[in-house]
Formats: sequence, structure tokens, C-alpha cells
Amino acid sequence: MKNPVHILETELPLPRVRIRELDLEGGPLCASFGSPGARLIESIREVGVLNPPLVAGRPEGGFAVVCGFKRLRALLSLGEESCACRDLAPLALSPLELLRTALLENLAVRELCPVEKAMALARLVKVAGMDETLKSYMPTLGLPARRDTLNAYLALEGAEFETKDAISRGGLSFKAFQSALDLSKDERGQVLAFLAGLKYSFNNQLQVIELLKDISEDNGMSIADVLDTPEIGSLLGDGSLNQPQKSSRILDHLRTLRSPAISRAEKDFERMVAACGLPKGVRIDHPPYFEGADLRMEIRFRSGPELVDTLSSLSGNRGVSALGMPWEVDEP
Repeated sequence: MKNPVHILETELPLPRVRIRELDLEGGPLCASFGSPGARLIESIREVGVLNPPLVAGRPEGGFAVVCGFKRLRALLSLGEESCACRDLAPLALSPLELLRTALLENLAVRELCPVEKAMALARLVKVAGMDETLKSYMPTLGLPARRDTLNAYLALEGAEFETKDAISRGGLSFKAFQSALDLSKDERGQVLAFLAGLKYSFNNQLQVIELLKDISEDNGMSIADVLDTPEIGSLLGDGSLNQPQKSSRILDHLRTLRSPAISRAEKDFERMVAACGLPKGVRIDHPPYFEGADLRMEIRFRSGPELVDTLSSLSGNRGVSALGMPWEVDEP
């Protein structure tokens, strides 16, 4: 395989290529997703294209873009009709060598998003095969050389645009996509759209997916039916709640559906702590999901005397003395 460094050592033609005649979306070498960012557009507006895109002239005429998809899209958005591109045709690179050149040129200047990694891997599998892609190119992309990981990225390449767009913009995690792969295509699309719309943290996205799976299995209902319950619909349509509040309350609702006993215990514990009338700066928590026997108290203070006063107040607090697990004690 030819060394891509030779590209820089060889005098290559710089034809002026008509941008609208190029495939800038789904070409066989494309590993660039989404629109060019405002920073790239502004840079090109100010100083032009400093690094010419790479193309490969076809024997039948025209060019295939190898690298520089977003630069070309940026030029189009600025109203430019053509661009000087470096033509790799004289090097007679094979399809795999062109893909490898495109991949290394991109990785030298930026980190590929998960969607772009999926695009690159899907194209590599076609020309290099699964085994070679696993061995040689998964590590190049910073990924473990695992077949299940590769299959997940290949599934992402075949996902709906809305899912890819949400992942590329950072609104949906690739791990959430992986977690939803065992769902039907329709349910997966509905769940991922639901998560992206509520802007959950990546950890909470995984929690929601697992909760939905458990509720669906335990109650013999589809995930679509769980998401379509009146309670969730009411929370989504509640104009008095902002987006984070809706997300939090829906997550709490799903936890209640999955583990009603734990939900009741949490509410009972909250009432018990509230009845204690704790001093300012004092917080008492139970172990997550009550998995453990230890309660935890946190005290915030600004001086030693303030701490002494707080401890004195707590030592005579009958509610604190009676605290325990909700199912073990009566509320004070």
C-alpha cells in the first residue's frame, strides 16, 4: 500500500473543480457528516481555502471527493461555484488506499464524531473486509477491536438521519444507541427521539432505556405503550415545567413504574427527614435504591462555633434519634 506521505512529496495537478458536480453527501469515500461549522465558514470567507480538498479524477470524467467535504460545503454556502482541488489520480491509488488517505488526513486535524466513524467503518468493511477493519482500522479510530463494537457502528451508519443528527450534535450518546440496539427498529427510533428531545445527560439516557425495557418486560406492554401513557403525556404537555423539570419528573415516574416499593420508601424517607426540622446546612440521605444499611449525614458550616451549635441541635433532635429505614421505624 502506498504511503500517503508521498502525496505531499509529489507534484499533483490542481484543477478547478465545479463544486455542484461533486457528490458531497454519500459518496464512497465520504466520512464527513453535517453542515460546516460557522468557524470554518468564517475562516474561508476571510482567508479562503488554505488546504485544497483532495479529489480523484475518474477515467470516465468528473471527480470523486477524497477529503475536504466540509470545506466544499462551506464554499457552496458562500456562493462559490468552483474550487482548486488537488487531484490524486496520477498516484493510481486503489479504493482502499484512497479511503486510508481520507481517514488519516481527517484524523490529523480533528476527532471524528461517532457518526463519522460509522461512515468510515462501513466504507472500510466494503473494501477491506470485516477482519482487516477490526485489526487495522478500529484502533486507528481509537476504538476497541471488538466485533460487537464494529457491528454497533455499522448499525449506526444505517440509522435514521434524525438519530445520526442527534448523536453528531451531542444530544444523544452512542452508548444510548448501543443500549437500544436490541429493540425493534420502530421502538428504537421512538426511544432515541424521546431521549434527544428531553436533553437527558448521557448517564440518564442509559437509565431511561433500561427502565423502559424493565417496565415493558414486567408489565407485558410495548415500550411505545409505556411512552404513550397519560402520565408521561401530561408531563410533556405541562407548560408550567421547564425542560429539565420535565426530564426529571419523567425519570422519577419511570422509576416508580419499575419499582413502586422503592418509590414509596423514598417518599416515606423524605417525609421522615422533613419532620426532623434539620438545622440549616444539614442533609440526610439514604443509600441509592436503599441497597445498603448506612444513612449519610452532610453538614455544611463556616466556623467551629457554628458546627458546635449544629451538633448540639442535632443531639437533642428526637426525629433524628428515631431515623432509620422507612420499613423499620414509625415516623416521628
